[in-house]
Amino acid sequence: MDSKFLFVRLKDGTAGPTGWNGNDKKGGRTHHDFIPEQKTFKDIALHWRVDEHSPLRYIGTYRLDLLELLNAGYIRKDVKNGKNGVRLKFVHAENDCIYIQEDSGSPRLIVGVFE
Repeated sequence: MDSKFLFVRLKDGTAGPTGWNGNDKKGGRTHHDFIPEQKTFKDIALHWRVDEHSPLRYIGTYRLDLLELLNAGYIRKDVKNGKNGVRLKFVHAENDCIYIQEDSGSPRLIVGVFE
């Protein structure tokens, strides 16, 4: 992947990506996790739901360039259990768009729509 891209959308159904399931009620309209530093690229199949009783909706499958996202300010460095890495957070905004965003008030990058 060319370093000028922060992420690329992969073909739906691409085998092998990590599944991430956002939940508005449980996560306060966010879903985040720690990713160890040795990962430069992370493939994620993202799904979202309103609450634990609603069906999961597919948002997309993405190859994320973690170094470029970090350099652009969309994710942040983090430490978990003594290991260095990054914190990746998805946000379901009021306009039904799904963004990557470091923290509330920081710049955000649209990756999909909750339909």
